[in-house]
Amino acid sequence: MAVVQGGVRFDQIAKKWHALAQRRLGHVRELERSGRWKHLYSEEQFRSYLSEAERVAALWAKLAATRFAAPPGGNFNASGHLRRA
Repeated sequence: MAVVQGGVRFDQIAKKWHALAQRRLGHVRELERSGRWKHLYSEEQFRSYLSEAERVAALWAKLAATRFAAPPGGNFNASGHLRRA
C-alpha cells in the first residue's frame, strides 16, 4: 500500500482548488468581457461577484504556493486515511 505524506496531499489539494478558482475567475471575466453579466446581475451584484472571485483566486494562489508540513507521525495511505503504526 502506498504511503502519502500529509503535507504532499495538502499541497495537491490546494493546487486543485487554485485551478478551480482560476477557472471560476476566467468565467466571471468572460461574463464581463461579453456583457452577458447584464442579463444575470445588477452592476453592484456583478462587481461583488467579480471581487469575490478575485479574492478567492488570490487566496488559493497563496495557499497553493505554500509548502505544508506533514503532521507529526501523520503518514496517510493512498485512500487518505491515517496509517497506523
